[in-house]
Amino acid sequence: MDPYQVLDRVVRRFKAILKENLVGIYLHGSLAMGCYSEHSDIDFLAVVGYPLNYKTKRLLVDELLKLQDCPKRVLK
Repeated sequence: MDPYQVLDRVVRRFKAILKENLVGIYLHGSLAMGCYSEHSDIDFLAVVGYPLNYKTKRLLVDELLKLQDCPKRVLK
């Protein structure tokens, strides 16, 4: 997936989940510095106005895990 498509999805999902608590999402790392490669990760900071509860944190983690392009590991 194109890194900007990933960022677009992150922004849309974080806005939907955090609503008015989301202060901003800030890009940093290789993509922000112009040296991103196909093997790079995407670094960003999400700033919130007040602390998140466990349920909200879990929702955000689940959304980020959906973006991974690696195969899921199956436990036997």
